[in-house]
Amino acid sequence: MILGGKKKKEATEGSEQADIQNRDADFSAEDGVAMADGEGSDGGSSAMVAELQGQVDKLKGESAENHEKYLRALADFENFKKRAIKERSELIKYQGERIFQDMLEIIDNFERAISTQGGTSEQFRVGIELIHKQFTDLLGKYEVRSETALGKDFDPARHEALGQVALDDTKPGVIVNELRKAYLYKDKLLRPGGVIVASAPVSDQGAANSDLSGDSESAVEGSEQKE
Repeated sequence: MILGGKKKKEATEGSEQADIQNRDADFSAEDGVAMADGEGSDGGSSAMVAELQGQVDKLKGESAENHEKYLRALADFENFKKRAIKERSELIKYQGERIFQDMLEIIDNFERAISTQGGTSEQFRVGIELIHKQFTDLLGKYEVRSETALGKDFDPARHEALGQVALDDTKPGVIVNELRKAYLYKDKLLRPGGVIVASAPVSDQGAANSDLSGDSESAVEGSEQKE
């Protein structure tokens, strides 16, 4: 009996040692797989890092190129702004240059007419009329035009009354004479016209004054009666 138990114990111990060896072999195999997996993972990470670094370098290059383009565009804009300011300043300073150039030709014609000798007064008059037409055409070129007021009602916004004349056959307030024409630049009044305006006849003014005097006397008499 003792011998049988001893053999059973030895068999059990042998089985346990076999299990331990099997487990050690399993652990060794798992460690080898883990090491192999680690080596593969490191290789993939390195490739990914290299790819990302390449993308970063590419973006840095594009950013530097765009920044350079921006600086060039900013410099071009600053130069354009300086030129525009200079041109505008010169335009304001010499804005009447073209008008005066056109007027010089008219001055030349005036000087020729004045220096002409041996001509008749009629020829001189015709020459002055031609110069006058040339001048009015020049004004029309720059949209400056005259406006006659004869026969129109007096308008204080467009006319300046330089005098009055009493007329029997004309309604009071009508313009009967024009000493200075009104001029307009496009739709803006450049200069008001200087005009003579018709007023009520003297007889009508006397009658109006008499009526006013009669009304005043009646008012005074009424006041005295009340007292």
